[in-house]
Amino acid sequence: NQPFVLTTVEDITGRKQAAADALFLAELGERIRLSEDPEQLLATAAVLIGQYIGADRCYFAQVEEATARWWVQHDYHAPTLPSLAGEYRLS
Repeated sequence: NQPFVLTTVEDITGRKQAAADALFLAELGERIRLSEDPEQLLATAAVLIGQYIGADRCYFAQVEEATARWWVQHDYHAPTLPSLAGEYRLS
């Protein structure tokens, strides 16, 4: 009798990504449920989404076409970048 080894290899990248996605969505959902302040909710969502996708910036902008301006209340940004919070003209 000769000893033998049986090996199987499986790529679990998809499963690991799905598990990470599920954890992210669970945390985001929990933060949404706990927040009663819409501004704080947007600030928290920008941070969580920015960190999760590895973005340099993530923010929600409010656009007011009638006055041709837009503004950012809160943003997530890399430590080396300045905040974009402020009011801007659409031009």
